[in-house]
Amino acid sequence: MTFQLRQPRNSKSIYDILASALKEYPDLNKETAIVQFIRKECIKNVFFLDEEGRRCIYRDEFYYVHRPFLLLDYEEEHCDCCERRFLVRKQTASLESVDRPKLKHLGQAVRQPSEEVCGWNLPEDHPRHFLKFPQEIRDLILEFALWATSHPFVRPRLIESNWKTHLREPNYFIGPNDFHSRSLGVCTRSDKAGKYFEFRQVIRKEIDASYLRTSGKFIADGLHLLYAKKLLPLQHAQ
Repeated sequence: MTFQLRQPRNSKSIYDILASALKEYPDLNKETAIVQFIRKECIKNVFFLDEEGRRCIYRDEFYYVHRPFLLLDYEEEHCDCCERRFLVRKQTASLESVDRPKLKHLGQAVRQPSEEVCGWNLPEDHPRHFLKFPQEIRDLILEFALWATSHPFVRPRLIESNWKTHLREPNYFIGPNDFHSRSLGVCTRSDKAGKYFEFRQVIRKEIDASYLRTSGKFIADGLHLLYAKKLLPLQHAQ
C-alpha cells in the first residue's frame, strides 16, 4: 500500500495528502483516493502504487529548450528576499553600437548550432546526415520540434466579387497564456527498495518553426506536419 512505502525526505506529508484526497473523493477508500489524487494533481516526490502494484513517483518538470541561459560576462550577482537571481552586466550596449557587429565572445555565445565546428551542418553525402533517415523516422523526430495549436488560428475568408461591404461581428477568441505543450516522460529508476518508475512533465514550445528555414526539404516535411490534417473553414459572404 501507498502508506507503507518509504517516502523521500523532501516529500509532502502523506497524511496531509490523504486528507485532501478524501475531501476530493469521499466515496472511495483511502488507497484508491490518495492514488487518484496524486495522479490528478501530479504531486511531486511522493511514492504511490499503480494498478499493477509498481512504485511510481512524480518529479520536477523538464524544460525542453535550446540554451535556456547563457552566462556571459557579468560583473556581480544579486539575490533578493524572494530568492530571485539578478546578474548585472559590466557594461550596457549604447544605441550607437546596436547596429555594429557583435564582439567575438558574444557572437560565439549566440551562434547557431549549424555554425559550430562539430555541429549538425553536415554535407548531404555524410553518413550521419539527417536526410539519410527514412521518412517515417524523420517525421517522428520533427514532431518533437513542431507542435501545432489545436485552435483554428488560420481562417481564410472569401470576398464577394462585387466588393459589397456589410457589417460583420468581430471574429476572435482568447488564446492561452502558456504557449507550451506538455508530454509525460517515463524513466525507470532504482534505489535500495528496488525498481520504480519516475514521471516527469516535458515542456516544449508550442511551435518552434525555426528549423524550417534550414532547407527546402525541411519546409516540405514541416508544412505537411503542421497543416496536413487541419480543417480551414471558408466563410462565404452572404
